[in-house]
Amino acid sequence: MAEIKRLRLLNREPISLDITYLPEEIGKRLAKADLVTRDIFLILENDYGIALGAADLRIEAILADEDLTRQLRVEAGAPVLRIERLTRTADARPLDFEYLYYRADAFAYRLRVERRHGTEAAVPSTQAA
Repeated sequence: MAEIKRLRLLNREPISLDITYLPEEIGKRLAKADLVTRDIFLILENDYGIALGAADLRIEAILADEDLTRQLRVEAGAPVLRIERLTRTADARPLDFEYLYYRADAFAYRLRVERRHGTEAAVPSTQAA
């Protein structure tokens, strides 16, 4: 299993810490990729030919521990939004597991819920606040 850590910046300030776990072989290939300007999912699909499918997400608020305080430049115990995401391939195999930590003062998560034939389907979008 390979681990990739990325600190995301906006206007030279940290807004998120992304910790990604992938199969070792894919992780080795991604370690050589431009992960500063390119999205991992686009690399997986466009460069490696891996068709992605559904993702399961869990979103919760937590308090910043010592590591998050240092990485995100927030006060100890500040609220941080944590997203846990498991992304599967199109044939439902687990591929990418992530912990995404966002500064609460720099991030908003919005959902649009649409009705389709008597069911609800959430269509998420993310943006920096």
